[in-house]
Amino acid sequence: MFLLEKIVHNWANALFDLYFKNNKINSLEKNLKALLILINRHQNLILFFYSQHINYQIKHDFIFKKLSRYFDTLVLNFLGLLIVKKKIFYLEAIMKAVIALIQKHKNIQIIYVYSTIKLTKKQEKKIKAKFTKILNQKIEIVNKIDLNLIGGIKIKINQSIYDYSIREQILKLKNKLLNLKLIN
Repeated sequence: MFLLEKIVHNWANALFDLYFKNNKINSLEKNLKALLILINRHQNLILFFYSQHINYQIKHDFIFKKLSRYFDTLVLNFLGLLIVKKKIFYLEAIMKAVIALIQKHKNIQIIYVYSTIKLTKKQEKKIKAKFTKILNQKIEIVNKIDLNLIGGIKIKINQSIYDYSIREQILKLKNKLLNLKLIN
């Protein structure tokens, strides 16, 4: 295991175990997803945390005065500890690793659906039903916009890719036509 992976793994497991022992896994998941959204919407926040020029006390005060309304004390303490131990650079990777641990704990399979536009609720429901049946697991869909697709969708589950894109359909049709031509 590489050093980065080991650091992320250790911190993620520590946070997960802390919440698990306190039977607060749902709270942890809610807090981390909200924190990821906050960081994605306000990139300056992550720059603030990463800055070597802003001292610990200013960051600490910000965490406990500004974020305490939105996040529980364990998450705030965790952020503070990451800053003190100079591991805040790993924050996003740690949060994603913890969310993966939570999903594994809840027996949830994440499916990434790539499309040219955001899926409708009806489309998500249909995909969810199909893959819940195939995988015999709870499914959570993450819709990612891929403007390189002409149309259709691609679905990624772990390392498997199910390609229902127009490009893939055209390639299959091309191969069939070429095979027909070779037979005649």
